[in-house]
Amino acid sequence: MLLLREQPRSGHQIAQELERRSLRMWRPRPGSIYPVLQQFEEQGLVRATGRQGSRLFHLTEEGVRHCNEGAQEWGAPWDAWRETADEGVPELYHQLNQLAACVKQVGNVASGTQVERAGLLLARVRRELYLLLAEDEEKGQSEESR
Repeated sequence: MLLLREQPRSGHQIAQELERRSLRMWRPRPGSIYPVLQQFEEQGLVRATGRQGSRLFHLTEEGVRHCNEGAQEWGAPWDAWRETADEGVPELYHQLNQLAACVKQVGNVASGTQVERAGLLLARVRRELYLLLAEDEEKGQSEESR
């Protein structure tokens, strides 16, 4: 709703803007955006203009009042990602999304043998990532004991 306080937007534009402001770490899907907009519409907080598929959502007077009252308490949800994430985390998430797309492709077109090999690769990567975390913990513990 905070984004609608800035300007009317479609559900797709809301999802894109949330992704952009959270440095690609929050990627809401239409299945999560549109039900919320529908609920806000039923509560009289937003109104939609346009046809299905190209609807723009606007805050109503009640929606503006609701936003003004809650904005201080809510803060900007996309800032939470920025405050807690290391600088490289957005790129890490981007790589994870790229990997997920690749795994879907393997699942759709690969032979049984290729699927099996892909599963083994993923298991190896998962183990390597946990080993990476363990190295950092060991390094941190040895530095603390100095």
